[in-house]
Amino acid sequence: MRKIVFTTSTDPTFFRGTVALCKSIRKFYPNLKEAKIVVTANDITSGLLTEMNGARASVIAMPNVMDARKVGKAFATMSGLNEAKLGDILIHIDSDAWLLGRLDQLLDSWEPEENDMLAWNDKNGKGVQARHIETHLACHCVPTKFDQMKYNFNAEIILYCVGDNTKELVDDFFRCCQDPRINNDMGNQGIIRACAAKYLFEDKINFILSKDSAHYNPIWSAADAIELREDKWFNLKTGKQQFIFHATGGKSRKIGQDKPWQRPEEWTECVMQSLRWATQ
Repeated sequence: MRKIVFTTSTDPTFFRGTVALCKSIRKFYPNLKEAKIVVTANDITSGLLTEMNGARASVIAMPNVMDARKVGKAFATMSGLNEAKLGDILIHIDSDAWLLGRLDQLLDSWEPEENDMLAWNDKNGKGVQARHIETHLACHCVPTKFDQMKYNFNAEIILYCVGDNTKELVDDFFRCCQDPRINNDMGNQGIIRACAAKYLFEDKINFILSKDSAHYNPIWSAADAIELREDKWFNLKTGKQQFIFHATGGKSRKIGQDKPWQRPEEWTECVMQSLRWATQ
């Protein structure tokens, strides 16, 4: 049986978001044999441990020497990978998102194989530059001409089908995030994009840039209008089922992109309703 390992990172700012995410995962994946949750934190409190025990999630402390803002995604991905076996699905998902349904439809259409990587387009991203791949990742097979926007994905929700090359890629991601020179030049989203490009050029992974971001990684107001119908959530802009809500960027919520959990009361009512429903 293929297991799913969900992983996320948190800090005091995103405590409420982490709890909501984990509760929503357990709503749709109550069986521990089917899905495991790994949470990494730079500040482990008794409250976090109590909530995570309730969601049956493992909590891993980040070393004090690490900058959670710069290394959190990579450390969480690596920690989740350590709990997965070859062929398992690893899902990194930020703590400003929550599930609104099972992901069976996505996985069935994807038909993942070892060393596959799937992410969703980021309309406001800048892709990846050849010099970053060559200089920071020592990749010497960058095509003379390549579409840098092919790797313009949002790094807050990424799926991996675990393989040996997946582990190598994540090691590179973690190493680069820990290097201040590289992180200051690219940021963690730029680094994981460059890693995906490098490993694709070296024929070590199969990278899929999905176009269905509205229903699985909705950013910039793509899912501000959603509605509950017969125990399923639907995106009113597309008429299709909504599987994940991602609380980032939406203008109608009037919240800061980086810290949405500081003012969740300013989210639209349908978003708040979906959050209450997902965490019951």
